[in-house]
Order: sequence, then structure tokens, then C-alpha cells
Amino acid sequence: MIVVIQRVTHVSVTVGSHCIANIGHALLVLVGIENGNADSHVRFMVG
Repeated sequence: MIVVIQRVTHVSVTVGSHCIANIGHALLVLVGIENGNADSHVRFMVG
């Protein structure tokens, strides 16, 4: 499991040529979870 937290001024998600979501000033949190990550890993990251 990996978590990346990044401060952003603007982020958008584009699929094809369609912008499906966007945000202004915020914290962007990306979480990668794979098979084998236990509940204890999640509690550690949140905790």
C-alpha cells in the first residue's frame, strides 16, 4: 500500500476529450492498494 498526498492549485480528470471532474485549491490524495494489504495496513495509514 502506498499513499501520496499533494497540495494542488487545480486538478482535473479528463477521459477522452471530456473533463469529468475538477477541483481548485485542495489536497489531492492518491491511494494504491494491492492484494495482500491487510486491514492493519489501512488502520496504520489512516491512524
